[in-house]
Amino acid sequence: MSFLFLLTFNLVNAQNSWDLEKSLNYLETIHNSVKIQNQEEKIIQQRLQSQKQNWIPRIDGSASHTYTFGNNINPITNLRESQNNLFNNFGLNIQSNLFDFETFKRIKSLKIEQDLVKIETQKIQYELKQKFILDFFQYFLSQSELNLCEKQIQNAQIETNWINDEVKIGTRAKSDEYQWSLYLEDLEIQKIALQNTIKNQKEELLYQLQIQEDSIDFIYDIKQELLLDFNTTKLKVVNAPELKRIQLENVQHSNEIKRLNSIFLPKIALNTGWNTFYASLSNQNNTNFSLQWINNQSYYVGFQMNVTLFSGRTIHHEKQIQKYIIEQNQLKHSQKEIDILRNIERIKQNYEQQLILLDKLKQREIVENKVNKNSKNKLQAGMISISEHIARMNLFEKWNNKVLMYQYNIHLQGNLYKYLFDF
Repeated sequence: MSFLFLLTFNLVNAQNSWDLEKSLNYLETIHNSVKIQNQEEKIIQQRLQSQKQNWIPRIDGSASHTYTFGNNINPITNLRESQNNLFNNFGLNIQSNLFDFETFKRIKSLKIEQDLVKIETQKIQYELKQKFILDFFQYFLSQSELNLCEKQIQNAQIETNWINDEVKIGTRAKSDEYQWSLYLEDLEIQKIALQNTIKNQKEELLYQLQIQEDSIDFIYDIKQELLLDFNTTKLKVVNAPELKRIQLENVQHSNEIKRLNSIFLPKIALNTGWNTFYASLSNQNNTNFSLQWINNQSYYVGFQMNVTLFSGRTIHHEKQIQKYIIEQNQLKHSQKEIDILRNIERIKQNYEQQLILLDKLKQREIVENKVNKNSKNKLQAGMISISEHIARMNLFEKWNNKVLMYQYNIHLQGNLYKYLFDF
């Protein structure tokens, strides 16, 4: 007898059947939590681009049109006169940041934040997959329990019919018929409870996949071979999202210390500009517009430097906070690495132990088959009662279900490692 088989439930057609890999691939791309992270990454990208614009020269244009009345300064002679003036001014200013170390550190901080968002996305995907894998296999374990219950109902029905016949011919008491009817009813109630459990479990899986309608059926091939390599775990564990996130956070805090230090560095900007004007005076002949435009032009170039000389002890305390956070994260990193390795070791042990136990159960397969067949022969020969035979059949079905549960537990541990820890 073989206990390796493909379980499918409520299959409508092949295109609606989802295995674990297809479900996880869909889950880590379509879930709203992942989409939110993708949008956050786009937001940070725009902030980064905005910050980079600080290095691009800023160009400002200006124009003014002014009337003055009464005692005014003549823009031509620069003397005060009583007259009405029309004055037009045009200007162009260009400002370029030549040196601003704080802005450079802000840009670097945003780049690190981009990487942090990606790592956070991986962490969310990890948590989503972990819950889904556990619920996925629990769904199939419940299904195997239902299959066992249905077989027990079949056996109980056989025995109930047998007892009913014996009651009719007077070889069994009527109370025995009531007793088995109650037992059969208990099994039917257990079956309904298991069916409701399976229904709720499937709804939970669909909810995690954010699928509204029951349009797919989950399948799992228990015969597939798991190729796992636990020996390379310690080399790969450095790629764990949790550890990478802590490392990036420390890079971010180190960059923040440098940014705080840069506050005391000079900020140098280059200013260049051009200006011209046109004036129309009420009490004299005025030069035409184009000639004034040319003759009144002026240019300027200048440098601007800002230096923070004193800011109290605020910057010092902020730097100390960042240093303490870095030290704290180093401890978190060490502990998290220990926890991850411990979880992997636990999975490895459970996986190997389940394999050993499954192998021992399979060694009993021949014996169990012989005992079950012998029980049937004894019943036909009148050596045992129907109750004894049904009890033997129930034990045999429970043993088969136990083998199946071990197989699912082995695949559960293997898939947890494959999708969560094989970094």
